[in-house]
Amino acid sequence: MGIEIKRNSKGLYKAKSTISDELIHDKKWVTEDELKKTLIEREFFNFVEKVIKIDMEFPSGYQVNDQREYIEGKAGSGNRFLLDNWDSEVIENKYKEICERLKIEL
Repeated sequence: MGIEIKRNSKGLYKAKSTISDELIHDKKWVTEDELKKTLIEREFFNFVEKVIKIDMEFPSGYQVNDQREYIEGKAGSGNRFLLDNWDSEVIENKYKEICERLKIEL
């Protein structure tokens, strides 16, 4: 998905999805810092989704001993979890649990 960004004469920004044509922020125009925050939060959420998928699906999808792994029940399980639990608190708790278990510090 792409994002189209416009800047007006007052130095305020508007950002919308090139797919849905919807704004990615709540107000019609936002400051540079507000837009940066929105973009960073979106990227961070993508990172959290990737962490959950790796934890739940590994080693499916990776080359192990020169062979692509596919484990029934693991392949796609991260996507299924994300779809079934499309609640930011559930996803946040899963991310925290993974970081604690694997001792990941950012």
